[in-house]
Amino acid sequence: MFISTGLTWFVAIPCWWYFIERPKPSFGAENFAAHLWLIVVIYFVFVLIPQALILTTRLRIMEYYKK
Repeated sequence: MFISTGLTWFVAIPCWWYFIERPKPSFGAENFAAHLWLIVVIYFVFVLIPQALILTTRLRIMEYYKK
């Protein structure tokens, strides 16, 4: 789970750079710092929570059929 989390960050940052920073490349670091909270919220909502739900559901199904 931690490996996929790290890989997701390697996808999220370039996506942010392409869609938000690329149209106006003036203040990169300041713009990134200003939008970091948004990146973290999007990460939690669209990646970490679904990933945890999928993992726990899969473990429950495996435990059910193991009996």
